[in-house]
Amino acid sequence: MPDHSEAMRPLEHSAGKTEMLEGPHAKDIVHPAEMSVLDFADLYRSRGWSVIPLRPGSKKPRGPWAGFQLRHATDSEVQSWWAGSSNGIGIIAGAISGIVIVDIDGPEGEQAVAQRQLPVTPTVITARGRHLYFAHPGTGVTNRVSLYPQVDVRGDGDYVVAPPSVHESGSTYAWAEGLSPWEVQLADCPQWVVAHHEQTSVPAVARPLNTW
Repeated sequence: MPDHSEAMRPLEHSAGKTEMLEGPHAKDIVHPAEMSVLDFADLYRSRGWSVIPLRPGSKKPRGPWAGFQLRHATDSEVQSWWAGSSNGIGIIAGAISGIVIVDIDGPEGEQAVAQRQLPVTPTVITARGRHLYFAHPGTGVTNRVSLYPQVDVRGDGDYVVAPPSVHESGSTYAWAEGLSPWEVQLADCPQWVVAHHEQTSVPAVARPLNTW
């Protein structure tokens, strides 16, 4: 797996401006349009995120994926999935990757979180809204559907579609400008997400794939 660690050191911010750090792979980081799907998969892996292949233009995995909640894919598996392939990328949420994703869909979802703390954190623009990536708090955070209207939590036992995967509508998942994981660090998981999981215990029931 290519070593992107130097290019992905924590970024420094001054006067509200984000500056790209130099490194041996900085060109790849600065110009994501020039990156292959395999390059993206390797970058995600360099962050410790567990990745799985998705069917082209679909949110559905290419095959069984539960095992990748417990282990990371090998180099040979990753090569077979994305070298010269149009497969999409899924990122396993939860403790294995150290991330929790808040999935906000449309105006209703944005309104539901308008008065809640949403710190600056890596953010993906989706076909219907956005995915906000946060650091896993270290305690169990399961998949939670409709935490608020059109707001879901993707945690332990779930996955999300990641850039540069193509949505079934033809749109492409993309990191928001200035909010990629190589430009901003993962923010702590909002307390309103963590507190909800501490107070309630509900089965993880996923919404239909065409809603996220």
